[in-house]
Amino acid sequence: MRWRLLLVLGLAVVGGGTAVAADPAPVTFSQHVAPLLQQHCQECHRPGGGAPFTLGEYAHVYQRRDKILESVEKRRMPPWKAVAGYGDLAGERRMSEAEIATIARWVATGAAEGDRRQLPPAREFAGPSALDAADLVLRPDQAFTVAGRGGDVYRCFSIPTSFAEDRYFTTAVVVPGNSRIVHHMLAMVDPTGASVHLTTGGVGRDGAYGYPCFGGPGFRIEGYLGGWAPGAQPWDLRRGTPALPARGFKQRRSPFVQPR
Repeated sequence: MRWRLLLVLGLAVVGGGTAVAADPAPVTFSQHVAPLLQQHCQECHRPGGGAPFTLGEYAHVYQRRDKILESVEKRRMPPWKAVAGYGDLAGERRMSEAEIATIARWVATGAAEGDRRQLPPAREFAGPSALDAADLVLRPDQAFTVAGRGGDVYRCFSIPTSFAEDRYFTTAVVVPGNSRIVHHMLAMVDPTGASVHLTTGGVGRDGAYGYPCFGGPGFRIEGYLGGWAPGAQPWDLRRGTPALPARGFKQRRSPFVQPR
């Protein structure tokens, strides 16, 4: 009986002498979640960004909160294929465990909007106008129209560079004409001008601009001059990184591969 009495007394002392921890500060969209979405998601999930929906407004995010949480917990979003723990990679787009936990706690506690005055300033994104400062801009000779409901299309376009000498580049950006239908683009170096002979005056055998190239451009390439996919960043070869050459002669061409 004494043992049971001491046990009850001990519980009472512990319960009465220990301060109860205060509830942690609530997680809100305006203060905590919106900055994460700006940093990791809005490169694509914004008007004109290529994603099928935007993640800038609270109502849009709240509607998809469970799917967003599932995507970040399973690391499907933001898209980053490299596995952690194998070195530091430039341009890494991985959310930290703490950031994922913040989103999880926000969803679990009711996904409150919070005070809109705590929203971060809207993020600004560079558009095609940023190309105005480029030393060289390469464009297809004409537009290519994709038929509605026609399935995936892999198309190559031969574009001359006309360099008089070897060139090295430090930055390259590829901009799609319509990011809502372009899945990805690759700018590849054609060392012999072989792509010229796969069309007649730039027109393929099917009578359309360019030529079909599912599985590859149809010749051996010599590297890449850039690429694009939803959320892609410009190729930025910083100081100390070897620049990639684009050797110069008038037949050198860079075909752009465009699926869908």
